[in-house]
Amino acid sequence: MLRAYVQNLRTHLAEVSRVVAPGGLVVYSVANSVRAGRIFDLAAGLAQLLDEVGFSDVHAVPRVQAGRRILPPGRDARSGRFSSDPRKAGVREYVVYGAARL
Repeated sequence: MLRAYVQNLRTHLAEVSRVVAPGGLVVYSVANSVRAGRIFDLAAGLAQLLDEVGFSDVHAVPRVQAGRRILPPGRDARSGRFSSDPRKAGVREYVVYGAARL
């Protein structure tokens, strides 16, 4: 399942790379996932895929989460399910962006 997700994302990003004007920016907001106590660094993975399909100046910047979040406050460390309980395992959000090559 994860392999299919990554392949679909790679296909999507290759198409985005094809249609974005040279020098244009793409920006994604993502959050790292916690499953069974392990952190999956989705932000770094997305940044790597952007680089692989031809974007330049790729960055993954932590998103300031003061009061406004993309996702619920956390995930249960064992199940990985989202929780509205802020005492659960936190999810760090990122803004990942890159420029289409000139």
